[in-house]
Parts: sequence; C-alpha cells; structure tokens
Amino acid sequence: MLRRPLILDEWQQISVLKQNHHLYVGDAVTAHFFTVEGEVEALQLTLSIAYNAMQASQYWTRELANLINFHLPLVKVGKKALLGWEVGYGELPVFSHPSSGITQFELSYQCMAKPKTRSSEAHTDHVYPQQPQNYQPGTKVWHQGTGRYYKCKAWPFSEYCRDISGDFEPGVGALWEMAWEVC
Repeated sequence: MLRRPLILDEWQQISVLKQNHHLYVGDAVTAHFFTVEGEVEALQLTLSIAYNAMQASQYWTRELANLINFHLPLVKVGKKALLGWEVGYGELPVFSHPSSGITQFELSYQCMAKPKTRSSEAHTDHVYPQQPQNYQPGTKVWHQGTGRYYKCKAWPFSEYCRDISGDFEPGVGALWEMAWEVC
C-alpha cells in the first residue's frame, strides 16, 4: 500500500486569533479545536495569565500563538515564513493542515479576577477617552472595555493620562500603569 507523503505546504485558514479581550493576573484562556465530529479535547491548550505584562491582549495572544505553534504540529498561528511560522501583532490567522481534520478554532476564558463594582464613593469624572484634555491628577475614569475604574496618577505621570494614542489606555495599553491606578 502506497502512502501519500505529508506535504506541509498545504494549510487552510480556519479562524483568526483576535486581540479583543483584556485579561487579569489569575485568569486563563483555553484554545479549543474541532473536527466535523466535535471538539478534540486532547488538543486543548490553556494559557494562564501569570504576570501584569501578559494582561493586555496584544501580549497574551502572542503567547498563546507560540504555545499552539510549539505543541500542535498540525495547527499553526501567524504567517508562514521561509524558516517556520512568524507570530506578529494584531489579528493572527489560525491554520490547520488538511490531514488533521481540524475545521474550527475557538477560545474560552476563565476569569478569576473580579472587576470592581461601582460603589457610592467611586464617583467617576469621565468615561475614558472622553474629554482627555480635562484629565488631571486624581481624575477618575470608567473604562468600558475592562469594566473598571481608574485614577490618574500624580504629576509628572498625570501628563500621560491625556495621551489617548493607546499606549496609556487604562488597563489595556502597554504603558498604562505609568499613568493610571485601579481605584
């Protein structure tokens, strides 16, 4: 019986790994893979958010992509390059090899960290990013995406609170902790 050799250049895109979910230390995200018969539980991979830098979606998605690429030879995330697979930033395509039978990819989240709820003393001055020119030391903002309240730090760090380019976005940006604290 002749067997067809496994050709690794034949990949089909089955999904996209999107950066749209902020996580907190203690949370976890699990990758699930499916064939036409259902989920293949043996292929589940879980990434735990172990430290603050991993909380932002642009970082944990890269970590998860690298975990998938290392542990699952017939599933890859990123861009196929000459010497392997490159994992960048942004939306990352998820591929499966046709011989794997994998047709679908999904994520599930286990959120252990509970966002703070609004109390009577947690008065909010603004909803981020509305009116950033008015952000001063001590200004409290509500961030819809994270479901948390943040307070602008004292000068000189308060200058970063007005920067709405993304790097200092409360709870999300790569440098948010320089400008904001959770309240």
